Amino acid sequence: MWQGGAPGGSEAASADERAALPSLDPVMRASRLRRAAPWFVGAMVVCGIGLGAGLLVDRLGDSANNSAAGVADEGRSTATQRAPTTGDAAPATAPSVPAQPAPGTAAPGTAIAALRATASADSPVVEALVGQWVAQVSQRRVGARNSELALPAADIVVLHADLQQRVGAVLLNSSDYVFKTNNMWVSIVPEGFATANEALDRCATLEPADQPCIARLITHDTSIAVTSKQRRS
Repeated sequence: MWQGGAPGGSEAASADERAALPSLDPVMRASRLRRAAPWFVGAMVVCGIGLGAGLLVDRLGDSANNSAAGVADEGRSTATQRAPTTGDAAPATAPSVPAQPAPGTAAPGTAIAALRATASADSPVVEALVGQWVAQVSQRRVGARNSELALPAADIVVLHADLQQRVGAVLLNSSDYVFKTNNMWVSIVPEGFATANEALDRCATLEPADQPCIARLITHDTSIAVTSKQRRS
């Protein structure tokens, strides 16, 4: 006795089931997708957060590096500006001019050199008076003050400068002419006269000097015995 269903029923049911299976696949896939979606979305979010955090860290690192580099560059720039340039020199100052000694305070060697230079410059004027009488207003030798006819060289320089200003005196050294004493510094008025008395008359018109004005014959002739004359009181 056959207990199954209608002939061909099982085969028909199997065929219908198989036909119905494809229609269930989308539903099952959708269900699976719904179950997997939270995990997928979570994974994507985690990946996105990780990626974003990585980018943020990279950017922060770049900013920090750039800031550090900027500070370092600024430090180097400041150091470069502050550091003295090789070859730079201190401000130039004006060259110092040696102070000239005040009259009467010059070193002896300097004062004697000044006397010689003055006599050399006045030599042409004195030579033009050779053979004539002149008014002699000073006669000094270099020596200690208060010695007879002696003064420090610097004082003689000052004395002659005063006489030159007051009466136009010129300077000579007695060693170059006929004098009783050599190496005397002599100041004379550059005006020639034929006689001693005329020279003494010129002395009378001059302002008083540090010593009496006398008549002096300017000569190189050693045969002449008398070369000076004083006014008698």
